[in-house]
Amino acid sequence: MGYDMSHRNTAESADAATDYFRLNIWGMGPFREAMEELRMAHESSSRDVPDWPEYPESDEDEDSPEYKAYEAKALIVQGHHHKTNDPTIPLHKFCSNDGWWVTAAESKAAVEAWETRDPDATYSPGVTETIASEYWGEWIDYLRNAIDRDGFQVH
Repeated sequence: MGYDMSHRNTAESADAATDYFRLNIWGMGPFREAMEELRMAHESSSRDVPDWPEYPESDEDEDSPEYKAYEAKALIVQGHHHKTNDPTIPLHKFCSNDGWWVTAAESKAAVEAWETRDPDATYSPGVTETIASEYWGEWIDYLRNAIDRDGFQVH
């Protein structure tokens, strides 16, 4: 199991490789912890996604008007930010791979928190190790790209 993240609007993308980011089940925990400690994300709870009677068994079912209507309702919930004064990413969007939509505005707030962090701050050992990794740098680049691509979804 893992988390596959893809930008929502890739029409303007010059490089398909920058539109996708993956974290496995063990990698998401340290990234969540780092984002929270760096104030790039905040603790939150999710709203329930509307129930679909049964999962579509074929591509034809996914093209049905009923399924399209369900997808539209689910996306509203999945992109919902909740009423909070914190503009950063709600952490519940990284708790499952159910298609949560991290909006462009949330991505921008996370990048701004990263860029304005105190360079002399001391972080927990795990966070220090995470943010020193090359993959963390790729994550920051991914978030920057998400700002102009309508955010991203977590599958």
